[in-house]
Amino acid sequence: MLSKKSLEEVVDKVVKVLPENLQRGSAELHQRIEEALASAVRRLDLVTREEFDAQTAVLKRCQEELKRLSDRLNT
Repeated sequence: MLSKKSLEEVVDKVVKVLPENLQRGSAELHQRIEEALASAVRRLDLVTREEFDAQTAVLKRCQEELKRLSDRLNT
């Protein structure tokens, strides 16, 4: 998931590319874009790098254990 700071940075970049007349009343627009982006990111069901790395480590340990048990059965 995007951090609040990252989310705000993306929203700021989006607002900057809008026509100037839309940028002027940007408080409500900024909030709506932020809500829409946060909602879209939640629907993507993303994980953090830390969560990904932890699951990768678990998978590696499981694969090693499976190989060890398989080798044991084959001897």
